[in-house]
Amino acid sequence: MKKITFNPIEDYKNSVNLVRETRRLLIYEDEFYDNFEGFKEITPLFRFSNENISDYYSIFDFNNKDVLTVIGAGDQALSAIYSGAKKVDIFDINKIAYYLLLLKKYAVLSLPYEDFLTLFDPSTKLCDIDEIYKKIDIKDKTSKEFWDLIFSNSYYFYFLFLDTNTSIEKVKKTIPYLKNENEYNKLKGKLKECNFNYIGGDLEDIINNINSKYDYINLSNIIDYLIDTNSIKKIYTRFFNRILKPNGMCMLEYEWYLYTYENKYIECLFPNHRIEKYTMEKEEFKPSSAYIYTKK
Repeated sequence: MKKITFNPIEDYKNSVNLVRETRRLLIYEDEFYDNFEGFKEITPLFRFSNENISDYYSIFDFNNKDVLTVIGAGDQALSAIYSGAKKVDIFDINKIAYYLLLLKKYAVLSLPYEDFLTLFDPSTKLCDIDEIYKKIDIKDKTSKEFWDLIFSNSYYFYFLFLDTNTSIEKVKKTIPYLKNENEYNKLKGKLKECNFNYIGGDLEDIINNINSKYDYINLSNIIDYLIDTNSIKKIYTRFFNRILKPNGMCMLEYEWYLYTYENKYIECLFPNHRIEKYTMEKEEFKPSSAYIYTKK
């Protein structure tokens, strides 16, 4: 995995350079979408997580717990806060994922429910997106710099995302804080006192440098990009041993319902770790599944 040295809070110069590089890639659209393979520092985003977070988060007790999660589309972290987590630390090799999470955070704090959904609905007219963005009070300096530049041309915002056919009705079913206006306002109240702690680096960097331990870790489907079984066994075993609390749980593989295969590499962890497969409600094609490790 590629090393990452990005500190979005302290390194303002590199943040501005990131904005410029993202804009350059968006102008040369094919190059930007070519970046969506493996771990890259600037890759296209998803408007919302394609995981059924409402379902698999229901098996965890987040109340007053410490959580570490990959950022992705930001919904895993926001849903952990919504579910009562005391602390949520975040990481992602994709630098602009951090900015998407903060855009969603400040959008929740600034916008009514319907405006939030309209902002991320790919069918929304670009002129309407511009008007909604003007209502968002982004208090983080580097994030505002990033999004102001993106919204200097609304096409940049549209082409920043891969999923141009997002179903808002499905999003309401799979992301807990978006189920309805009441749940959205519940998150709004909790976010007022929340600051996400960004941890730079890949999984090995986190293992070596982090001093915290967590009750719950969400690794989404990172393992899908690792095909060396020896590396998987080494990295994940150290990950479990070093930063997961006793009785802590780790979501280490999300088997997305559109996939026609299962990740066979995860099987190398089965002999030495207590891993259970949690199958969710059937969706359009087949049930999604989450592989959960519990530390005993």
